[in-house]
Amino acid sequence: MNKTKIAIIGVGYVGINLAVRFPQFFETIAYDIDEEKINLLKEGVDPSNQFSKNDILECGCDFSSDVSALKDVDFYLITVPTPIDSNQQPNQDLVIKAIEGLRDYLNPGDTIVIESTVVPGTTNALKEYLGRDDVNFAFSPERISPSDNTVAFEDIVKVVACESSEKLEELVGIYNKIFKQVERSYDIIASEFAKLLENTSRDINIAMMNEFYLGAISKGIDFNEALRLARTKWNFPNVNKGLVGGHCISVDPHYLSKFLDNSSDSIILHSRRINDSMVESIVSRVISLTKNNDKILVLGLTYKKNCNDFRDSRAMQVYEELKNISDRVVEAYDPYLDHEKDKNSGFDFVLTLVAHNEFVEMTANDWLNLVNQNGAILDFAQVLRDELSSSIKVYY
Repeated sequence: MNKTKIAIIGVGYVGINLAVRFPQFFETIAYDIDEEKINLLKEGVDPSNQFSKNDILECGCDFSSDVSALKDVDFYLITVPTPIDSNQQPNQDLVIKAIEGLRDYLNPGDTIVIESTVVPGTTNALKEYLGRDDVNFAFSPERISPSDNTVAFEDIVKVVACESSEKLEELVGIYNKIFKQVERSYDIIASEFAKLLENTSRDINIAMMNEFYLGAISKGIDFNEALRLARTKWNFPNVNKGLVGGHCISVDPHYLSKFLDNSSDSIILHSRRINDSMVESIVSRVISLTKNNDKILVLGLTYKKNCNDFRDSRAMQVYEELKNISDRVVEAYDPYLDHEKDKNSGFDFVLTLVAHNEFVEMTANDWLNLVNQNGAILDFAQVLRDELSSSIKVYY
C-alpha cells in the first residue's frame, strides 16, 4: 500500500464514497464530528444507505470522531455540507470550522482539498485565513449524485484544481486510483465557478419546463404529449418538470447569485422562485381536484427518487401543506422512510411526487387496489406504466 495518508473530513453522502474506495490504495481516515454516525459506520451501518454492511466493514477505512486521529496526514479532503441560511445566503461555516480544526495537525507540505461547493474565491480565502504558506490548497468539486446510476462512480470526470503543478500531479495520481478520468486545472476560481454552473444551469432548465407545464395546464393542453412530440427533434433539451429540493440544485444557484451580485430579477433567482413555487402549485391543484373529506395518499417524500435523503424535500413540503391547510384526510407513503399506507382500503385520490422504482413497477391491479372505483390519480412523478380502468381519472 502507498505510504500516502488521506483524511476525509465529513462522512456524509459524498465523504462515504471516498471512505469506502480510497483504503485499498492509501491509509485512510474518515472523520466526522457526529459520534452517532461514526459509531454506526463502525458497526457497518451506512446512514446514507449507499453501501452494504460488508462494504463498510471490509473497506479498511478508520472511522473516527476523535480529531487527534487527523495527525500525520498528507492530504485532507473536506466534504462537509455547505447549505444556505434562512435568508437564502451561503453558509460556509462548516468548511471554516473544518479548516480551524486542522490547525494543530498540519505539517509543512500538507495539502487541503476543498470538495464542498463554495462561493468562488473561497478556497484562496481559506488559504489566506489559515495563514500557512507551507500548506497547499486545492479545489476538487464533488459530482456524486446519490441513487443516480446513469454514470458509474468511477466514470465520473473528476475536476482537480491547484496552483502548484507538483501538488496537482500528486492529486491527479491519487484521484486516478478511483476515477478513470481526472481533469486538471491551475485555475481554482474558475473550477469553483464551474461547479456552480453545473447545478445552476440544471435548476434553470427545470424551471423552464415547470413554467411550460403550468402554462399547458392552464390552457388545457396535455403537457406530456406535447413534450413527447417536442423530443422528436434531435436537439431538444433532455429535461423535464419536477420538484427541485435537496442540498445541491436548490442551493447552489444562491451561491452563484451571491458571487455575481445578482438583482432579484436575474434568470438565476427567477428560476429559483419558479421551482420553489411548484409546492404551492401542486397543493392548489390537488385541492381543486378533490373535495372535503376525500382520502388522499401521497406517494414519495424524499427529495429525489430511490434515495433516503429528505433534506429540503419539496415532496415533504407538499405533504405537510396538504395536511395543514386542506380539509382532507391525507396520508403518505415512501419506501425509504417510516411512513405506512393502508393497502386494504381505497383512496379517493393518489398524488405521485417521487418516481421510486417501487412505484414505477406497480401494475394496474396495484393501482386499482389503492384507488376507489371513481377515484383519481395525479401522476406528477410520471410513474404510471399501465392503462387503468376508465372509471379512474388520471391527471398529469
